[in-house]
Amino acid sequence: MYARGSKIAVWNCFRWLSTTKGAQIRRLGARCKLASTKRKEDTLMATMEDLELLKAALAVAVADGKITRSEMGVIKGLALRVGVGQASLDAMIDSAQDNDSVADSLLIGSKEKARKAFELLVAQARIDGDISGEERDVLVRIAGSLNIAGEAFDQAYSAGLARADKIRKRRNP
Repeated sequence: MYARGSKIAVWNCFRWLSTTKGAQIRRLGARCKLASTKRKEDTLMATMEDLELLKAALAVAVADGKITRSEMGVIKGLALRVGVGQASLDAMIDSAQDNDSVADSLLIGSKEKARKAFELLVAQARIDGDISGEERDVLVRIAGSLNIAGEAFDQAYSAGLARADKIRKRRNP
């Protein structure tokens, strides 16, 4: 997949290459490398944020001592998106069960991405029907780690609940 605008940057590099000669080609290499580096940085940042979301999802899932089938479905979907294999996922689950400090140190870039991630985590916690006290505590810690407070917290929490209820209603008509 290409990051937004990267196809254009690559096309411009090739178009410029076809019209350049000699010493200009060295400058072309620098320009194309900058476009390529920016795309790689964007992709790396998105992957890191997805990995942070996976860690948070694991923390919420293991908070009440059991991982339901629905929670595992969310976790496996996130793991697939990040490229985490089953053996690594199993190790991450074991680690999450032994260590609950993941919720206190999440790094997600923008406020909007953090809000959407928190909404997904609330939906994941509610997807099995109820949010336990332990799950709620972990969600509050995650919200603090992501700097989501006050009205933003209430809105994201409500949106996550609505999202989970909508999914549950589709499954059980």
